[in-house]
Amino acid sequence: MDWVAIANLLVSSVSSLSSIVQAHNSNKLTKTELNKATKRIEQPLKNGGKQVSVVINHKLLTELSVLAETQAKQIINVLSHTDDIELIEMTINEARSRVCFYLTQIKQHNQGKLPTKRLQNLWLSHQCETENNG
Repeated sequence: MDWVAIANLLVSSVSSLSSIVQAHNSNKLTKTELNKATKRIEQPLKNGGKQVSVVINHKLLTELSVLAETQAKQIINVLSHTDDIELIEMTINEARSRVCFYLTQIKQHNQGKLPTKRLQNLWLSHQCETENNG
């Protein structure tokens, strides 16, 4: 099995959630942005996964990748099909929480550190240390 590709899916799913949150925060959450996030999941990034694949055991990596992909697609689906402001806010909050959850999982399996600059920047931009990461 290609563990780097599985890790790339995890990184891409987290990145797509992050992009959605950032677009929402800057009032630029459009169908185009949601389509870009979907494409990022369907065609995962080719970098960042190698470092993640060596710090998380393969069974957990697979579980996290599948879960992150599923949740990201569900969040995109909800946001693509609603104009309800309250539902949008709840969904964005869930996306933010999921970003921090996955980053926390990676940190826990890498001696409290995120292995790439991209992931470290996501941690900072989403203020994960102040989040409830569950």
